[in-house]
Amino acid sequence: MRIIPVDKLEVDMVMGEQIEVAGQIMLNRGAVLTQPYIDKLQHMGLTHVTIDDSQSQDIELETTISADTHRRGTKVVAQAFYDTQEVLESIREEVKGSAEEALEHSKFTDYMKNSPAFQAIIDYTRSLLEEILNSSGGIALNSIKQHDSRMFQHAIDVTAMAISLGRELNLPERHLEDLAYGTILHDIGKIMIPKSIISKSINDLSRQELALLRTHSLLGRRMMLNNSRISQRIRAVTVVTQHHEYHDGSGFPYGLKGSSETWSSDDTKHFSGISHLAEIANIVNTFDTLTSDHLCLAEPLGYLDAAYVMVNRLYNRFHPAYLDAFLRILTIFPPGSNIQIPSGRYQGYLGTVVRTSSEDRLSPFVRLFFDDKRNKLEVPIDLDMAAEQDVSMKRRSAADLDVLEFNLL
Repeated sequence: MRIIPVDKLEVDMVMGEQIEVAGQIMLNRGAVLTQPYIDKLQHMGLTHVTIDDSQSQDIELETTISADTHRRGTKVVAQAFYDTQEVLESIREEVKGSAEEALEHSKFTDYMKNSPAFQAIIDYTRSLLEEILNSSGGIALNSIKQHDSRMFQHAIDVTAMAISLGRELNLPERHLEDLAYGTILHDIGKIMIPKSIISKSINDLSRQELALLRTHSLLGRRMMLNNSRISQRIRAVTVVTQHHEYHDGSGFPYGLKGSSETWSSDDTKHFSGISHLAEIANIVNTFDTLTSDHLCLAEPLGYLDAAYVMVNRLYNRFHPAYLDAFLRILTIFPPGSNIQIPSGRYQGYLGTVVRTSSEDRLSPFVRLFFDDKRNKLEVPIDLDMAAEQDVSMKRRSAADLDVLEFNLL
C-alpha cells in the first residue's frame, strides 16, 4: 500500500482504506475507483488517500494509528472546539461582556459539565489509547495536515505520539489516560484567542498579540476545571496548563523547570516543577509543530531535520531521558509514507518508502513514482538509499539548520 495525492488518483486504482462521510461508508477498503468516486474524494477536500495497487503490494504501511481513526478524531475534536466557541460567543453577545466574563458565566459552566461534544472526546480518547496500546509499532505518523483543520489534526497527532512515548517509558495506564486527555485538549484555550492572531505567523505577531496567544494554556486550564469528568484528573489538567513549560525554565506561563529525575509512580514530589506528563507533551508538541506547522516555519521540516533541530538547537528545552526515548521509537521514514528526494540526481522526484533497516534507519529503500514535474513515471524507480552515494535524504544541510529562524512560543 502507499499514500497518494488525490490529484494523482486514477480510474481502476484500489482503495487501501475505508472512507466514511457523515458516518456512512462511502468507499470500502478494496473498492475499485471510478471517475465519480475520484471526483467525490477531491471534492471532500482530502489531500491524500491510501491505495493498494500492483506497484505497492509489497509495501506494508506503517502508522501509529489508522487513517480512519485519525480522521474520526479530527472530526470529534473539531466538533468540541466549534461547539464550545459557539457557546462562548453566544454568552458574550447575551451579556455584552468580555471573553473572560463569558468564561465565568453559569451558562458556560453548565455547558462544560454536560457537553456531549466533550463526552465524545473522552470516548474517542479511550478508543485511541486502546488502539495504540494494542499495536506493536513506535511513532510513525503518515497524516497529511489540511489547512482548515490543522489545529484539530495536530491534537490527534500529538496525542498519538504522547501515548506511544508514555508506553515506551512504562507509564501505568491511568497516567497514560491522563496524558491522552491532556494532550488531545492541550490547545482548547486557543478558541478564546481572536482568529486574526491564531492565523498569523508567530514571527508576525506584535508583542501584545504574542502575550495574548501565550495565555491559551491558562485559559484551557480554566475551561477544563469546569468539566467535572476531566477536572478530577489533575494530571490531565496540568498537561493543558504546562505544555509550553520547558525543561530549562524558558517556557510559560510560569517559567517552571523540569526535574533531573525520570518518572516514578510517586510523582507528587514534582508538583513544584514541570509535571513529567507535561514534559512528554512538550516534546511531541514541539516535534509536530516543527514538521507540520507553517506558522512557525515557511516550510515544515522533515522528520530527520526536525530531530536534528531538537537535539542540536533545542536540547535544553526537553527532559534528556524522554527526548532520547522519543528519538529511539521515532520512525524517521515510515514505510508507505510519501517522500520527495531533496538532492542528487533524482532531486524533486516523488515516491514512497518501501522499507527501512533497523541497522540504518536513515537510509530507507524507496520507490519513485513521479518525476520532479509530478509526471508519472512509466516504470517506477527503486532506490536503496544506503547504496546511493549522490542522493541525500536530508532536506537541509546542518549549516542551514543551525541558522534556521523559527519561533515556537
